[in-house]
Amino acid sequence: MENWVPTDHRVNSQFMEIYEDTLIEKIFLIKEWLHNIFDLSTTKEEAYNKRDLFFKEPWIKDFWHFRQIVKFLGDANFQYMTTYLEDNRIPRWSNIETLTRTWRQMEKVRYGFKSEKGRQNHLKLYQIKHYLKDEFGQNSGKL
Repeated sequence: MENWVPTDHRVNSQFMEIYEDTLIEKIFLIKEWLHNIFDLSTTKEEAYNKRDLFFKEPWIKDFWHFRQIVKFLGDANFQYMTTYLEDNRIPRWSNIETLTRTWRQMEKVRYGFKSEKGRQNHLKLYQIKHYLKDEFGQNSGKL
């Protein structure tokens, strides 16, 4: 939305007036909340605070699918969804198809990852190599 021109904002406000208090409006609001949590946050704490404010919205309890989104965001794995906020060298978005294809390759036993732990370790190494350009080990002293 930050790239919208004034016409887009006018159309959006008309859209919201037409669909006020409907499921369509709520879907749009969830999209805005997710954009706010994941794209506009600059720290993990800020993302957690925005997530917690989202959970306080009364209308998210009205629909099963919305409750599933809340359940998903409230899971302990939320910390992994915001790891990109810990290091500004990690891009906020990338070619997800490539990452998905790589993950699917790692899922197959023939690639040598017979356990979930082995796949996760390989994924961490892939992310370090791909997103941090191998700088993580050099700068942190952990590798």
